[in-house]
Amino acid sequence: MNYQKVLITGASGLLGHYLCRYFVNRKYDVFGISHNHRIEIPEVTEISCDLLDEEQFSQIFRSVAPDLVIHCAGLTNVDTCENDEARANKIHVQLSQFIAEQSKKIGAKMVHISTDHLWDGTKVNVTEDFPTSPINAYARSKFKGEKVVLEKNPDALIVRTNFFGQGLQWRKSFSDWIIETLVNNKVLNAFEDVFFTPISIPLLSEYIFDSIQIDLKGIYHIVGCERISKYQFAVKIAEIFKLPLNLINPVSYKNAGLIAGRPMDMSLSVEKIEKALSKKMPTIEQSVQSILSLESDNVKKLN
Repeated sequence: MNYQKVLITGASGLLGHYLCRYFVNRKYDVFGISHNHRIEIPEVTEISCDLLDEEQFSQIFRSVAPDLVIHCAGLTNVDTCENDEARANKIHVQLSQFIAEQSKKIGAKMVHISTDHLWDGTKVNVTEDFPTSPINAYARSKFKGEKVVLEKNPDALIVRTNFFGQGLQWRKSFSDWIIETLVNNKVLNAFEDVFFTPISIPLLSEYIFDSIQIDLKGIYHIVGCERISKYQFAVKIAEIFKLPLNLINPVSYKNAGLIAGRPMDMSLSVEKIEKALSKKMPTIEQSVQSILSLESDNVKKLN
């Protein structure tokens, strides 16, 4: 598909910020919406906006007139969502509905970033059509957001994912936390009984771009092809970055005392996306290697 103007929400977040760079490097006109933090990418037209202000956001849609809208903004702290489900619904449901409606109205392609938290964790490598069973406010609001997006804009692409990679000063990823903890010679406790199928931000961005080019519609899981525990993932990161393995302790999620319940298995099937793109999703090794040069520089700075 031939898109020229890209509007990205959550452009100062982990994925949104990287997508801004990704599309700029491919000579797109990129407009990034942020609220609390600057984007600071010279080629990106930065727009400061409270996304819940529908009048202000409507004006942005009219003035930018994007061909493509990538909705990355969200309330990602699971416990915060649990403590304020009304706010989670405003951000994940009401806002998503508004963006779906506005995108449909102006004929823009919409890509909606979702999550792997939508089940109770009793099934492994779940498929896109497997019935959801959310166990916390974050997951409930994200699922309702998916549903309303497709109701209002059936041509939208929903991307369920779980990503890692070099973060920002104000927003660190899981791999950042692992690296910084070990570089500082601190003990790292990682869940040995929580499983997921992570993908690096650079590779996720590539597959999102590929999906847009062939105009995929509906729900797709874009994650890594390997199911791994949080503990084994930390070990893999430490091995590749040559960080001390003896500082990593396997612990149980059951003893964590978190406010909101979390699914103990978030692994997703990638069969549908692999068939659509005619390519394999990355292994853990491939994903970590894709961030190696960037994170190696980060390790040097921390040392």
